[in-house]
Amino acid sequence: MLPQLLRAAGSPDLITGLLSSTRGIEGSVTPPVLGALSDRTRGRLGRRRPFILVAVPLSAAFFLFASGASSLLSLAIAIFPFSVFFNVAYDPYVALLADIAPPRERALLSGISNAVQLVAQVAFLAVIALTATAGVPAWSYLAVSALMLLSSA
Repeated sequence: MLPQLLRAAGSPDLITGLLSSTRGIEGSVTPPVLGALSDRTRGRLGRRRPFILVAVPLSAAFFLFASGASSLLSLAIAIFPFSVFFNVAYDPYVALLADIAPPRERALLSGISNAVQLVAQVAFLAVIALTATAGVPAWSYLAVSALMLLSSA
């Protein structure tokens, strides 16, 4: 959905490509840093969950902020922290899957997780394609944010 926002704001293709990837440039920096931090985190919630609990709501908030941005600059400013917080949540989530499954079940769990993500993406895109007549409907940005929160919960 970010490319649609960027295109509507008049973004050139290069900027659209860079900003609409949630595994962008910062995606090469956050995994090793988060891995080191989360491996050393101790607490009642475990090593991974605190990162997910903090980063998902922040990512959803910046996504909503981006949907209401009035200029390409404000949109870019909103998308960058959205992407950073998305990576801060996603990398510990992937590590959490390995933490909760015994080694012989990790491949199956990873496959199921990827399948659920793919089916959800296709289903959501189908809903948007069927309901969008003049662009992406405004309610869909709220729906994406809500789904981020609900699915991570």
